[in-house]
Amino acid sequence: GTLINLHKQLLPSVKAMNSQDLSRHVQTSIANIYNILGCLHSDDRNHEAAIAAYTQAIACDSTQAMYYRNRANSYLESKDDGKVNDQQQGE
Repeated sequence: GTLINLHKQLLPSVKAMNSQDLSRHVQTSIANIYNILGCLHSDDRNHEAAIAAYTQAIACDSTQAMYYRNRANSYLESKDDGKVNDQQQGE
């Protein structure tokens, strides 16, 4: 709950910044935040939100295989639960 609320408060202002103005370190930190958020959503079995968070992590730092793996795992778990529609398959 608390981390998700913090995410909702902080990330909109960060996203409004021009990504070219952010240092690589900040981009990596933002990616880590999205990854953690994805893990929290995954733990809650909210696979759609987890996949969206991991996709944002990848957009911030596409060099981390862990983000791709986490997203793939959430996608597979969602298929088992039947919660993600086929539209997300292409992401």
